[in-house]
This record gives sequence, structure tokens and C-alpha cells, in this order.
Amino acid sequence: GDVPVTTVETTADGRYDFTNLDVDENYLVVVDEADPDFDDDRFDPVEVVAVGPGGDVVLVLGDVTEADIPVVEEATTLTGVVFVDLNENGVQDGDELEVLPNVTVTLFNDTNGNGVLDAGDVPLTSVETADDGSYVFVGLDEDENYLVVVDEADPDFDDERFDPVVVVSVGPDGDVQLTPNEENEADIPVVPDTSLTGVLYVDENENGVQDAGEVEVLPNVNVTLFIDTNGNGVLDAGDVPVTTVETTADGRYDFTNLDVDENYLVVVDEADPDFDDDRFDPVEVVAVGPGGDVVLVLGDVTEADIPVVEEATTLTGVVFVDLNENGVQDGDELEVLPNVTVTLFNDTNGNGVLDAGDVPLTSVETADDGSYVFVGLDEDENYLVVVDEADPDFDDERFDPVVVVSVGPDGDVQLTPNEENEADIPVVPDTSLTGVLYV
Repeated sequence: GDVPVTTVETTADGRYDFTNLDVDENYLVVVDEADPDFDDDRFDPVEVVAVGPGGDVVLVLGDVTEADIPVVEEATTLTGVVFVDLNENGVQDGDELEVLPNVTVTLFNDTNGNGVLDAGDVPLTSVETADDGSYVFVGLDEDENYLVVVDEADPDFDDERFDPVVVVSVGPDGDVQLTPNEENEADIPVVPDTSLTGVLYVDENENGVQDAGEVEVLPNVNVTLFIDTNGNGVLDAGDVPVTTVETTADGRYDFTNLDVDENYLVVVDEADPDFDDDRFDPVEVVAVGPGGDVVLVLGDVTEADIPVVEEATTLTGVVFVDLNENGVQDGDELEVLPNVTVTLFNDTNGNGVLDAGDVPLTSVETADDGSYVFVGLDEDENYLVVVDEADPDFDDERFDPVVVVSVGPDGDVQLTPNEENEADIPVVPDTSLTGVLYV
């Protein structure tokens, strides 16, 4: 509802004049910021001058009242957003909505203009990013060199999740040049660290999961990350080693700065002195990446524990013809008994004799080389290994009864846990003479 009275143009010396004013009237003096000769990019909005009995300037009857109008240059400011740069292109794309609020950002004077935070660079001021991740520094000098530094020690900055943040160099020698009296922008990309971690542990029940009771881990063992060049999940000659780490005291390995689109292999070094290859089975390679069993999550930590399985306690041997009856298969004793059934019994009373109460656990048939194998034995248990003399492939007319092999703490053969134990079974041919008494 305010009524314009008159408009004048400032003179060459910037002066305006309004005449024939009423000392009892209230007036407003307004600068036209849309005037082409007013640089609204350079200057802040100009305050209105209130004149009259209710204003800041009071007119004097019959006199000239002075009311200069200050015009303030806009400060040279630097602003930007600290954001999570998922695709690492340095630009906040439309789908990169995650920002870092409440993180301290410090403006340093880059004294030597080298764009690097050195010991002699002076901190000028610090601000905390707003809820939208933005920061603002006001009153910069376009001829000065500055550094903008994110405080990675700030509790609101997750230094385990993110890579170190690149310092932003600002000024004549920097990546960002300041335009005086304007708002200048310099967003700060924060790159999440796509990483892989896990624990090398002893998988007692062989279920592939570290259960609550499985507390044994393997520290100080080398684990190597390979690029799986053909993506087949198998360590081939052409696969390229990227890096090797040693498991920590709690058996953990960590690989950082991984590419979610790359295929990797995680390989335990079984030749490492801290890996007991006599005790453990070969460790399966972990295939990681788009073609693998473990898929990496961009900007996140992916877990891939590595189970290590103890070698089964096994018992193996050969059923052979013991010509010299010494209980040992000598070099010239080449005859073996294939296709013969051999049964493993639990020797319930540990007396080394096959009794009625002894429980058959499993049976196998000897291979072409006369060998048998029993897997998964308990070194604290007593067993009996018995050749089935009723088997059609056992010539009970040719051979003497076969001695039962007693295995276990009370037996002739003691088992070494997590290893292959041997117990050959000698079969003694019956040396005999026969003939016919005839007329």
C-alpha cells in the first residue's frame, strides 16, 4: 500500500535529491536493485531508508537532511556439500543422496600454495556441516590460497567406512578459483571403502559357519587376494595377485578398496609356517565378485569367513598275501585281495577280540590294489577291522583265518588324530599237502 512519490537517478557522484518534503510524513527511500546500473551480483540487497517521525532519519523543517545509503559488496563465500560419492566420479549425482551432517570442516590458509596440508598451513576457521551436509565459509579473499579439510577424527565421520578424504585446494593456485563477491561452490566427495573381511577359523562341525563354540582361529597366516581373470572361481595360472595380508591375533583378514565389478579369489597360503597342513584339509578358495559366491556391496564391508576343516582321522591299509608270514608286505609280495569286504566294528569292551556285543559301523570293499579306507575315526575309540571270510572273493580254502586288527587306545594300532593311519592286513596262505590213497 506504500505510494511511490517520485524517482530520481543518482548523479555522477552518486548523489540523489528529494525536495518539497513534509516533515510530518513518513517516507521510504528505496534503491532499485533491478536497475541495469546496479550490480546485484556484486552487492548485497540494500536496506530501505525510513524517513520521517517514525523513521531512522528525521527531517528538519526548512533544512537539507543528509541520509547516505550504504551499499555493501557481497562477501566472497565458499560453500559445498560433503556427500557420499558412490561411483567415485567426484560429482554428486541425482541418486547420491547420502550426505555427512555434523562433521567438522576446517578452512586453512595454504601458505605455500602447494595444495597440500603442510605443518605451516594456518587454520582460519572451522564449521560443522548442516543436516544437508553443507558447509559455508564467508569473507574469503580471491587472491589467497586456501585448503578445505574434512576432520576425519570427528566422531560423526566413519573412518572405517570411508577412504581418506581429498583436501580441496582453493585460490589462484588451487583447483577451485574464487569469483569475488559471489558464492563459490566446492562439493567434497567422500568415497566409501568397498572392503572384504573375515575370520580364518577351525570349523569343528564342518557346517561352514563359525558357531558359538568354535573359538579356535588361525592367526599370522598369509591370505592373498587374486584377480580371477576368467571369473571361473578357480585359481588358475593367469590369475593376478593383488595383495597379501597376515591374519590378526583374532584370525581376521581385511582387503580394502575393492571394485564391485571385479572377480576376486581369496586364497589361504597353506605353505605358511603358521598353517598346519598336516592337521588341516586343503582350504577352499573363496570366490568373490559378480561371478562368485560372495558378492561385494558398494561402499560397504562384506563379510566372508573362511572355514578350515581338520583332516579326518582315517585308517587305511592293504589286504595282501603274506607269503613269509612276517606280517609285513615285502617287496616281492605283490599279490593282493581285491573286492573283499572289510568291516569296521566298535570294540565295545576294548579286548581286541570280535565279541557278540561288538557293533559293526561300516563296511567297504577292497580296491583293485587290495586297499581299504575308513574315514572319520575317533582316536579315543577302540575298533576292530575284520575281513569277511565268507565273501565269495575270499578263498577260505586257500587261506588261513585272518587275524582281526585291533585299533585304538587298547589296540595294536594307535590312531594319530587328523592324519591317515595305516594298518595292512596280512592273509597267510595255507601251505598244505594232499593226495589220494588208492589201490
